[in-house]
Amino acid sequence: MNAEQRFSMKYVARRTGLTPHTIRVWERRYNAVAPERSETNRRLYSESDVERLLLLRRATLLGHSIGRIATLTTDDLRELAEGDTQNIPQTRATFSAQQTESAEEIIKEAMEAVYSFDREGLEIALHRASASFSQPTFIVPPKQPQRMSR
Repeated sequence: MNAEQRFSMKYVARRTGLTPHTIRVWERRYNAVAPERSETNRRLYSESDVERLLLLRRATLLGHSIGRIATLTTDDLRELAEGDTQNIPQTRATFSAQQTESAEEIIKEAMEAVYSFDREGLEIALHRASASFSQPTFIVPPKQPQRMSR
């Protein structure tokens, strides 16, 4: 391993806002990053890996498909993530780090996507929720849905 600082999966997940599962999937399925391995086979990420994951996350939150952008260079990702957001379809809500929404609004959006079989819309709503709220809030919404009677 070279002298560059390396980071654990836990640190990278906290810093990027991505789940460890998502990071592993993006690594395996899309070759988005290629972390080094420790002697005990744990993933060790470089600062450039962390930057790349942050850019990929931002681009996916803007509506881009990970499968289409994972092979872009880091410079191209930076341009895409920081570029003009006017090209994003108006039917999709876009994420902004400054934007905060209530859990109810995101749940409503997610449920509308489920009812219309809109996988991409559901993914966007879930990404926005995971980025906007703490893990307990994301997992257990403030109001529990009413149970349906039989």
